[in-house]
Amino acid sequence: MSSGRSWKILCWNVRGLNATKKWNSIRDKIIDSRCDIICLQETKKQEFDYLFIKKICPASFNKFEFVPSNGASGGMLVAWKDSLFDGELVFHNSFAMSLEFTSRVNNAPGS
Repeated sequence: MSSGRSWKILCWNVRGLNATKKWNSIRDKIIDSRCDIICLQETKKQEFDYLFIKKICPASFNKFEFVPSNGASGGMLVAWKDSLFDGELVFHNSFAMSLEFTSRVNNAPGS
């Protein structure tokens, strides 16, 4: 994306999101990073909903897509700030996903 602004993306192998004691530290790291998009790998979760996203992400992250875990391994979550991006799921399978983002600031595409 060429908009004169740097978009910050946080990619992190969280090694599971099922332990409630991790949620605050994950949320704190997301806040500290001042990122615009997060990609969490090895979530080890089958399902995500908006209420859970609010437990681990600041309120500005209000859109997300995920790949469910395969039993106790795998899983991926991508969340983003809807105020900055439109996100569209382009590809999704059991092990990967691809999203295309369009900047709401200048309509510049990126993926």
